[in-house]
Amino acid sequence: MNKRNVVPGVITLLFLCGCTTVKEEYHEKFQNKTVASTGHFADSTIAMLGNLNLQFNPADTVVVRRFVEPTAQPEIHAKELHDDMLEGISAIVWYSVKLVDINQTGKSESERVALYGEYLKTFRKRLLAKGRCNEKDFDDTVASVLNQQTLLQALQVAQPLLDTMITDAALQIGDLIDSVKVLSEAIDKRIDADYVKIIRYRKTLEEEKFNILEAYELIYEAYRTHSPNLDGLRDSGVMWDDSVIPEGTPTRDDLKAIAEHLSVRLTALRAVQQEIQPDWDEYLKIHVELDRIAQKIIDDAVRTRVLMLTWIRAHQSLAQGATQAAEWFDITDLGKQLIKDAPSTIIP
Repeated sequence: MNKRNVVPGVITLLFLCGCTTVKEEYHEKFQNKTVASTGHFADSTIAMLGNLNLQFNPADTVVVRRFVEPTAQPEIHAKELHDDMLEGISAIVWYSVKLVDINQTGKSESERVALYGEYLKTFRKRLLAKGRCNEKDFDDTVASVLNQQTLLQALQVAQPLLDTMITDAALQIGDLIDSVKVLSEAIDKRIDADYVKIIRYRKTLEEEKFNILEAYELIYEAYRTHSPNLDGLRDSGVMWDDSVIPEGTPTRDDLKAIAEHLSVRLTALRAVQQEIQPDWDEYLKIHVELDRIAQKIIDDAVRTRVLMLTWIRAHQSLAQGATQAAEWFDITDLGKQLIKDAPSTIIP
């Protein structure tokens, strides 16, 4: 059975709680107002990242949830990485909205540059804490931004910081996927430990069934020969009552009696199998649910990483002076290639 790649206790928390709020506040503040290219950029960002559906319905984890231990280290680690990923996505959306705010609030290019430079400082703590850049590089970049004459120039100078932000977010997604794999292995062990007797019974019954079928094969071969030899059947130990196997050459009646004995064994075996079948079905159902959740979470994580890379390419185009949204978020070209290469995008 394949290892599962997801954990329902973490998945129930997978929702972009801030993006709906971002979208509502953004439209309330800027709807029906004339904005520069930053407005279209923010619209495109919200449409792309604000509608990510990372929520998993708790009702879909009916049989798995009892194996989740919220206070266990694998769960805690996965949740921390997940929360950090959401924080990163939210920061990207808010950044795009903030550009519109700066464009609207700033009365001159120099004032817009000043506002933008001050806003970039809000990312200092996060980037330094993660070791993505050092203090000097960050401060030098912001100082250079503040020395620019126009907001467009400031965006160009700030591009390395934005690249670092996206790299950080992409790395976090890779770490999240790895942590979910570790967590899934832990849950697998919990499930197997809980169903250890059923697993053992099932294995024993399967072995017993094939032993009986092999005994049937020996009887079938004996029927086809004039000098049947049942030494192989006697040595196999499959017969519970050795007296059923006659000494010397067996007659057809002897072979018939052995076949009837094996038939009784199969009937008894089938009864035991039916007795444990509900538990076995439940065991399989749990793993099927895990597989389904795993596929959803891996797909969501990869798609999120693809969209992040699409966004940073779009920001590069915006900083270079592109004014059409289609030039930023070129899903027909860049997006399709990214989706095609999704498993290896940014991070292996």
